This record gives sequence, structure tokens and C-alpha cells, in this order.
Amino acid sequence: MLFRSTTASTNEECRAALDLIVDGRVDAGSLVETRFDLASAPAAFELAASGQALKVLISPWPEGDHGPKA
Repeated sequence: MLFRSTTASTNEECRAALDLIVDGRVDAGSLVETRFDLASAPAAFELAASGQALKVLISPWPEGDHGPKA
């Protein structure tokens, strides 16, 4: 499997963005346009590759479950 990603952000910009999310000033969840469960990953990749969605999330956990608790 080949994964590709790009970013034009510096480490400092990423830290600033994370701080905005942690402080509650940015709702990161609202930036995700479409969510897929793990079984639907092929459809998620197809949608992302089509350019019809900017941010697509694939979650290994059922809807509403955000994974292991820290």
C-alpha cells in the first residue's frame, strides 16, 4: 500500500493549529466532510482521489466511538 501526503506547513504552524484545536477555538471535527468506517475504506480512498471531498476520515471504530481512552 502506498500512502502519499503533502504539507506546506512548518512545525511551528502545526503547533499553532493544534493549540487552536486544544483551546476549543477551532472545531476540527467540522473540517472533515465525509466519514467512513474501516470496512468502507476503498470507497473513502476513491472519493478522496476523485477530488469531490477535501477531507475524508476513515475510522476503525464504530460511529460515535473515538477509540481507546487515554
